[in-house]
Amino acid sequence: MKKLFFTLIISILSALMMQAQIHAKVAYQVGVPLGQMSQNIHKKAQGIAAEIGWHFRNTPFTVGWHWGRANYREQNVKDLNVFAQGAQSKVLIGVANYFIQSHLFVNYEFRQKKFFRPYVSLGAGVSRFNTFMSIGAETSTDECPKPLKTGFPLKDKVMYAVVGGGIKLDLAPLLDIRHLGSLCIDLQAQYTLGGKVDYLNIRQNAILPSNSEAVNVKFASQAKPDVIYDYYAGNRYSSPVHLLVFQVGFSYIPDYNWW
Repeated sequence: MKKLFFTLIISILSALMMQAQIHAKVAYQVGVPLGQMSQNIHKKAQGIAAEIGWHFRNTPFTVGWHWGRANYREQNVKDLNVFAQGAQSKVLIGVANYFIQSHLFVNYEFRQKKFFRPYVSLGAGVSRFNTFMSIGAETSTDECPKPLKTGFPLKDKVMYAVVGGGIKLDLAPLLDIRHLGSLCIDLQAQYTLGGKVDYLNIRQNAILPSNSEAVNVKFASQAKPDVIYDYYAGNRYSSPVHLLVFQVGFSYIPDYNWW
């Protein structure tokens, strides 16, 4: 019975996929923290997003996978440190705080094969909040090799759900390329809500919340490992994922007959 059920499901999916057209999208995105998250991250996050999926021919549905990354804090500083035998070198310290969203989605398009195409979107997936840090010498010497340290002082992930909507403006008729498919300017807004996650950011307020603690990264030269330096990477915060994400990009659904 189970074999028959799975065979039926696979047959239905195969039939649907034969009627499906590839959906592809690239976009620039801006993430605005909301709620408690906005108290810990004051700046808007900026980055890129991409989608790949299938639009079911002669239906309003598109399903697929969404991936996006946005940086909410980047810092690059130079600091003078003394290493073995009195050697001095400017240490380059780079910190990148960012989040990655990866989810499956389904879109419902209200008007098909029109210039103006509003749609709604639902999805769920995993959000990752990472801090990457690189500490290296401006000039590499035996006493002060380059790099000194790279890694992630903090990484965390959590499940989230997303609901959104957007508008597609089909450029194919204007560019006289209808025979190649549908090329659209794609404007979208997504409301993201997820579980509690830990992340780093620079200290925002004079009075820190009870769920915040400073995170320092230690480093030293290989030639003189007993001299340890501390660098303040940021404060650890914890809150539910709560974001409003705006995207501006292009989406493309080729007409599978043209090739």
